[in-house]
Amino acid sequence: MHRTVPLAIVSRVAPHLALGAVCLLLANRPLRACLNDRDSDLLEREGRGLPSVMQVITGRFERNPPLFYEMRVKRVAAQLKREPSQLALYDDAAVASDRLGHSHEALRWIEAKRRRLAPFDAKNKTLREHWYRYYANAGTFHAHRWIRNGADRSDIGEMKTAAQMIRRAIEIKPNAHFGREKYQLKAMQWIIKPPKPKKYDPLPNFLNINLEYGRESLYDYQGDDEGQEELKKRGLSDAVEGLAGLVVLGNAWESLDVFYALQMPLEMQGKGSLSELAQLRCKELIGKGKRSLYPKAFTNAQLTKIVAPDESENIRSYSSQQMQEIYTRLRTEADEYQTKRTAYMKARLHKGLHPDTHPDFWN
Repeated sequence: MHRTVPLAIVSRVAPHLALGAVCLLLANRPLRACLNDRDSDLLEREGRGLPSVMQVITGRFERNPPLFYEMRVKRVAAQLKREPSQLALYDDAAVASDRLGHSHEALRWIEAKRRRLAPFDAKNKTLREHWYRYYANAGTFHAHRWIRNGADRSDIGEMKTAAQMIRRAIEIKPNAHFGREKYQLKAMQWIIKPPKPKKYDPLPNFLNINLEYGRESLYDYQGDDEGQEELKKRGLSDAVEGLAGLVVLGNAWESLDVFYALQMPLEMQGKGSLSELAQLRCKELIGKGKRSLYPKAFTNAQLTKIVAPDESENIRSYSSQQMQEIYTRLRTEADEYQTKRTAYMKARLHKGLHPDTHPDFWN
């Protein structure tokens, strides 16, 4: 049994409708991730939904240039010298440092916040929120530092520390980010104790959706209802939103493991076209030299065969060429959008303007 390919049917009849067909497969839904700073606060206050999964896969979401975060760190550091009790500013400086790839500095800022925190008091809502943010941010920074330092499995202690902190953050605020932080923890646990490979599943995904009979195992779920019910039984009903949130507000835009995992719930929900877009994203990442954090080494050809396998000849002739063309077009448009947005920002940032301090920055 093979996946349904609604996009291919539309493309075959009217190629100019293909993009619209993909857009209609999934509506915008709110997404959140595990870094906590003024940007996540703004999204929450505005009630603004983040991009659709299609946009997440193809990179059509906002990403800021390094100068944006460099200016934020400089301004916040100066402000904290004057007002060291402004606890939220430590989160801003820490997250900005992490976005710049400076994990050690991010941890220095977040630990400076911890030293100013009063002892945890579950009855104090404001204090509880600050302790939650401390553990959520610190855990994320430790994980990022372990990865940036080479993901040395012989020194897994820092990743274990990261997982303990994320677990504590979830204990303090179980429903934070609509429960999405559990997917960050799943990824950490998968890294710490990777599952054994199987004959048809040489690269187990961190959602623990096993492919015991190859990818065809997923094709038994026809339509949204049956697949969503199975995901619900597994505690993965919000997996698509959770993984997409890690990409948009986390550091997973170039994570092969996240996009590979994303294919599974999409396929089970009957969204085969979106799952195929995620496959194409995996192919692109492999082409750029990105690897899996799974401990077994794979060649590029092996990785491609596992995470983005070719379909049978009849399915391939129906859809693959059109899907590749659509993916290429969407990625090109996303990159052009990002290039123009970055140019707009840099022109103003170099003049000393910043969205944090100039309300008319985006006029």
